[in-house]
Amino acid sequence: MANGEIVGYSAAELAADLDLVESTMEVGEKACLTICTEDLPTEDELEDLYLGMLVSGFHDYRPTTQVIDGIPTTQLVLQKGSPSFAIIVPLLVPLFTIGLIAFGLVRIEAISKALLPLMIVGAVGLVAVALIVRKPAERIAERAAERYLPKA
Repeated sequence: MANGEIVGYSAAELAADLDLVESTMEVGEKACLTICTEDLPTEDELEDLYLGMLVSGFHDYRPTTQVIDGIPTTQLVLQKGSPSFAIIVPLLVPLFTIGLIAFGLVRIEAISKALLPLMIVGAVGLVAVALIVRKPAERIAERAAERYLPKA
């Protein structure tokens, strides 16, 4: 790992500087960053820094502070990409497919529960309609037979 130096004068420049460092790294590679400040940060500031980096999408370890040659420094290790991410990606498609199948099975059960009463009502309704129109249909069939079929 080559040593490099990025100079910034405010905390607002930190995110851009971290993006620059991460863009020069290979996936899975780590970089040890040393930030020199006027005073050592408090525990709350360190926690805010760590959580802010996680929220920004950086993969890092908890920062540590110490005084080196009379200069307050904060050190943190930045890693490009998550090493476990390379393992998770190939599993996403099968897991997504299994999830869709499971969701479909659950929904089919719910749909069938809702459709069963409708199908029963529909079948009873068809039988009722058939019984109601049976007599008129028989009369129409008899008239058609008298008119179009030869008499024996």
